[in-house]
Amino acid sequence: MARKLPPVYPNLAAEMTRDNVSREDIARVVGKTSECVGGWITGKSGEFPISGAIAVQATFWPTIPMRELFKRVEPEAEEVAA
Repeated sequence: MARKLPPVYPNLAAEMTRDNVSREDIARVVGKTSECVGGWITGKSGEFPISGAIAVQATFWPTIPMRELFKRVEPEAEEVAA
């Protein structure tokens, strides 16, 4: 069974949970699949693209500064290795 990776954008993940915004909701805004969005959130598929981040912030959380919402936190080495 695959382990769930922690988000590298924990503030974004917290706001999604708090406001009941799904990966599918974000995918519709950025024009990608929910799997692609999930890869960005966990860091598995690289960085969240700036154009997508701007669209997400403007659509769902316009009062939260971009730097705060998309603050990237690298996973601990043991989390990556597991």
